[in-house]
Amino acid sequence: MPHLLATCLALAFCSLTLSAAHAVALRAPDAKPSDFPIEPQVLQQTTEDDQVRIDETRVGGATRKLTVQPKIKGMPAYEIATPTPGRPTAQDPKAGQRVWLNIGF
Repeated sequence: MPHLLATCLALAFCSLTLSAAHAVALRAPDAKPSDFPIEPQVLQQTTEDDQVRIDETRVGGATRKLTVQPKIKGMPAYEIATPTPGRPTAQDPKAGQRVWLNIGF
């Protein structure tokens, strides 16, 4: 029984060593950060005055989310639907429409 346990432990150690060596071998030896795809820039901007607060999220320069929070008591927040990426604005019926936020998480 002790020999079986020692054999199992040795096999487990060897398999871990081989998998770690395989993972190192899979890396590109001359990979530079510029070789990988660049993530688009995400910009979150807040514009505010005495009547309203607007939170805007842009990804790669395109507006993805607009949330409007009126400062008038009792007025609910709403989103302005942005165009679907890759679809002409004229063919996107929801683009520019208000979407009321009834339930918030």
